[in-house]
This record gives sequence, C-alpha cells and structure tokens, in this order.
Amino acid sequence: MSTETQYSTDFYQWTTDQAQLLMSGDLDSLDIEHIIEELQALGRSEKREIYSRLIVLLTHLLKCRYQPEQVCNSWKASIAGAKFEINRLLEQNPSLNNCLSDMLDDAYVSASLRAVEETNIDSDIFPKECPWKIEKLFKE
Repeated sequence: MSTETQYSTDFYQWTTDQAQLLMSGDLDSLDIEHIIEELQALGRSEKREIYSRLIVLLTHLLKCRYQPEQVCNSWKASIAGAKFEINRLLEQNPSLNNCLSDMLDDAYVSASLRAVEETNIDSDIFPKECPWKIEKLFKE
C-alpha cells in the first residue's frame, strides 16, 4: 500500500510506520509532504486551544462584570479552569506567548457576541475593545 493510500485510509498505521522509519533512519522512505502537513496542524491545534480557552475566559469575565447578581460557582470555576489551562498550554508551548496579543482582540469579539447571546444584554453595553490586558488576564 502506498503511503498516500495509507495516509488516507489508516492514519494511525501511517503514523506508526512513519515513526518506525524515523527510528530506523530510513529517511528516504518517509512521507515528508504529509509529515510536514501534520506537524503544521499540530501547531495550529495548540494555538486554537488557547484561542478557545480565551473565548471562554473572556465570556465569563464579561458575564461576571455585567451581571454581578448572576455570578455563580460554575462561572467562577470556568474562569479558574480557563486560566489554568491557558497557563498550562503556554508552559508547554512558550512560543505561543508571542501570539497572545493578536489572539486577544479576535477572541474578545467572539466572547462579547457569546456574552450577548447568553445574557440578553444589549451589545452596546459591552466595550468595543477588550477591557483586559493580556499581561494580567490569566496570570493572576
């Protein structure tokens, strides 16, 4: 079976075979094109995970700030969990610290839209720009 076919039909076996080829030093038999594609996808998934956690964090911070009477333990737990996970991901991938400022603005737009949906608060109430600085947002 060709590596192209194996990559498309049995990804797990393809990864096992590619790892074995690397360990044996048989570099000429490697499926370089797909290995590059998969490595790039792995990096993107780590970045997406932080972005997703930022949205959750910002959504709950907005809800707490603009509906303080509704604050509950699940919101607090969500905030604490998102901060913990972001910090964990950054410890494992320190170069992603360089992307945080860029991610923050986009994540805030998504978070504010989600907060509007979840709270029924008019979107004009929420600031147009993120009111939190990345340096303090989840490092507290």
